[in-house]
Amino acid sequence: MNSLKLKLGWSAILASVLFFQGAEAATLIDDFQDAQVAVNGSDGPLAISQPHTDLLNLQRTLTATAGGSYQTLIGVDQGVLGVSTDSDTATSSASVYYTFEAIDLTSTASGIFFNVDFIDSSFQLRMIANATSSFGFKTFDQDDVGRHFVSFSEFSDSSVFAGLQSLELKFEGVNAWDAEFSLMAADVNNVPEPPVLALLGFGLLVVNGFGRTKPRPVN
Repeated sequence: MNSLKLKLGWSAILASVLFFQGAEAATLIDDFQDAQVAVNGSDGPLAISQPHTDLLNLQRTLTATAGGSYQTLIGVDQGVLGVSTDSDTATSSASVYYTFEAIDLTSTASGIFFNVDFIDSSFQLRMIANATSSFGFKTFDQDDVGRHFVSFSEFSDSSVFAGLQSLELKFEGVNAWDAEFSLMAADVNNVPEPPVLALLGFGLLVVNGFGRTKPRPVN
């Protein structure tokens, strides 16, 4: 029992080291808690403040554009950014546009993380930084649910992230499609740095050492 407690204790410590190493570097862009919606039009700018973002004076504008007489909705509520369209044949699009005080993200991050929580049909995503540097369009389908990382180096001009002032996400798809996203942040990729790997290896050796039963002396 004591051996098990020691193992659990060391595992918790090691997990905390890895977690806090990533959390310290992360810059929260939007946790999608401040409700907002746009249907076949625009809404905003809406001021987003801490604890829902780490960026200063963040303003968010939502825009939805439908083809023909159809409807496109983009909305934020309870931690989810959702896009929904009912077009049968026409192309529909939606966007999230952020402006904020200039920040150097390259000192703490190497890219942007976001979660794709639901997709029912394929769509394309494009990101534009400082209105000049772009990534995409990248196609997402039902197999792409999960966490995604876009490196600054994948943008046409990665230098803008040293003085980032705006970021836009553009979604586009043909036919009816729906998608949901959550938690967008700038961070390093989730591969532990060498010192952390060394600490993890040392910790595992310690756990194994404590877990062994000391042999009893033979009388």
